[in-house]
Amino acid sequence: MKPQISQISSQISQIGPVTDRSVETHTRDPRTHAIIGAAMEVHRLLGCGFLEAVYQEALGIELGMRGIPNQREVPLPLYFKGTRLETHYRPDFVCYDGVVVELKAIPRLGPIEEAQIINYLKASQHSVGLLLNFGGASLEFKRYVNTSQPERAAVSNAAEGAGSGVGSNASAESASLSSAKSAVIRHDPREERY
Repeated sequence: MKPQISQISSQISQIGPVTDRSVETHTRDPRTHAIIGAAMEVHRLLGCGFLEAVYQEALGIELGMRGIPNQREVPLPLYFKGTRLETHYRPDFVCYDGVVVELKAIPRLGPIEEAQIINYLKASQHSVGLLLNFGGASLEFKRYVNTSQPERAAVSNAAEGAGSGVGSNASAESASLSSAKSAVIRHDPREERY
C-alpha cells in the first residue's frame, strides 16, 4: 500500500494554483459556479451523514430544477498507450457536456480522491472537473483544470486512427504521447471563495 500512496503523493505535488495571468483572479467559471451552488443547496437541506448515492440522486434533481444540463454515470472511454480500453469510467455526472463532477461523502478529501479526479480528467480528455464532498459539516469542493486539453485530444485521435489503419504515423503518435505525458492538471482555488 505504501508505494501506491507515495506515487499518488508525487502526482498531487504537481497540483498548484493556476498561474495564468491572462485569467482574471476574480472571474469565475459560470458552469462550475452553478454546479457548486446546486451542491450547496443539497448539502444545506440534507446535511452530512448520508451515503454518496443519496447525494447523487438529490444533486441530479437539483441540477434538473436549475436547468443545468447533466448526464449521470455516462460511460466515458479510457485510453492506455494509445489503445482504447474496453473498461469505461463512469463519472457521477458530466454537466454542460464537459465538466466532470465526482461526488464523495467522506469526512475529508485527501490525496487519493484528488488523484482520482486528476486521472479521470486525463483519461476522459475533459478540461474541467469538480470534486464535491458532502461528508463534512459544510460542503467541501475543489475545481481542477486540465491545461493540456489540445495534446490529450491528439492522443485520442491517434488512438482511434491506429485502430482503423488511418493516421498510424508512428512519429506523430509518439510526439502526441510524449506531449500528453507532460500534461498538467491544476487545482483552481478561485472557486473556493464562496
